[in-house]
Amino acid sequence: MENLSTSAIGYLVAAIKENKELKRFGNDFLGAFVHWVRPLFLKDDETEKDALANLKAEPDDKFNQQAAANEVERHLEKHPEAGVQLKSLLQTLKAQNIAPAATYITFQHHTGSGDNVVNKIG
Repeated sequence: MENLSTSAIGYLVAAIKENKELKRFGNDFLGAFVHWVRPLFLKDDETEKDALANLKAEPDDKFNQQAAANEVERHLEKHPEAGVQLKSLLQTLKAQNIAPAATYITFQHHTGSGDNVVNKIG
């Protein structure tokens, strides 16, 4: 799931950088993707959660990117079926040559006895 959240945040950062004047999170840039990710970053009263507000303020900050990725990961853990939809959306964006922004998210992947640690940078 880590690759999905890293890619998702890359596209979210790209959307933020493309349109720094986002007045509403639901604007038309990357429409289907934004529609999918929107509920993860808005409270019930439609105000932004801190993870989105901080990411919009400083989209290149690795801690803001990680906080946003954590929101995606949390959602995918609770709703595994959402991963299929997210993967499809990301593949569609990639097929249309829409590139995500570079991210600075690092995940550790443990294999075997735990002696083998691989750091992945998204």
